[in-house]
Parts: sequence; structure tokens; C-alpha cells
Amino acid sequence: MNLILISPEYSVANEIPLVQEMLRLDETLRFHLRKVNWSKEDYLEYLMEINPLFYPRISIHSFHDLQLNFPKIGLHYKEIDREGFVKSSSLNSTSFHSKMDALELGNEFDYFFCSPVFQSISKKNYSSDENWEINDWATELKAKAVALGGLNSKTIIDAQELGFTKFALLGSVWLNENPLDAFKEIFEICQK
Repeated sequence: MNLILISPEYSVANEIPLVQEMLRLDETLRFHLRKVNWSKEDYLEYLMEINPLFYPRISIHSFHDLQLNFPKIGLHYKEIDREGFVKSSSLNSTSFHSKMDALELGNEFDYFFCSPVFQSISKKNYSSDENWEINDWATELKAKAVALGGLNSKTIIDAQELGFTKFALLGSVWLNENPLDAFKEIFEICQK
């Protein structure tokens, strides 16, 4: 099982050291930098503080031209940006909010978020009527699907039963009093 950690929308105390500790703990962890209302300079400063050894395991959601400064960083395409999508040499991802879109466009990306699979932890009243059961999907497409939304140490098992082997974490980690402990708990479950 693979985990993806999405940054909190707003800054958290000791965020960068925590992110780096989680990247050290889980050698397959991928980190998505997604900050609302941040400038390109804010993104640049954040990335400059991270150990360059982690760059190949980081994706950014905004300011894709920063890839010129950080060529190993992956790019995440928001739904509105998918129209102009051109596959880059790094990892490319996107998010789908409908199963139909995922089935139709999913193969164009290295991986994609299916969202929300469960009631969101970080966004109040954010859920979906979509049935994200993917057990009958083609093997290649299923391997690219990442469950996002409402994932914690309990629901990650439910997401597995839906067919997912990749899971994105946000609220269950960053809204916890101790984000590192929350991450470790889920990481340990994924190791079983």
C-alpha cells in the first residue's frame, strides 16, 4: 500500500520538519504541496527549505513553472487545468470527482485521486454520492487510483475493500494534535 500526504491548506507549526520526518519514515511516501492563497514566492520558499533528496517524491498543485527550478518535482493538474495538460517528464497527477471521468481520462496520468471516497475530514459537509468501488476496473487503471477523502486509521480498511491500494491523507494527519503520531498510526496499519 502506498500513501500520499497532502499539505494542510494553511501553515501548521513545524510543518516542514514534520513533512520531512514523514518522508524519512515512509520511503515510498509522496508529498503534495497544495496551499490556497499562496504566492509563487511562498511555494518557492517552502520548497527551498526541504531537503533536495525529497524532490523526486514531491508534487505541486500550483505554479507548475517552478518545475524549471526543481526538475524532479511532479505536477498535479486541477480539473480546470486538465484541458491544457501536456505530459511532462516527471510524475503527473490529477483529481476526479466522478467515476466516469476517472474511467475516461485516468490513463492519461501517472496516478489520480478519486475524491471524496468518504465524508471529508478537512472540509465540512464535503461528501459524494459517487460509489468509488473500483474492484472491477482494469488492473492498470486500478493501480493508478488513489483514495482521497475521509481516510483515517479505520476507513483506510474500508477503502481497501473498495479496491484501493493507494491512499491520500490530509485531515486525519493535519487536524490531529500530533500530526506525526497520526501519520505513524496509519503508516503502521498499511505495513500489515
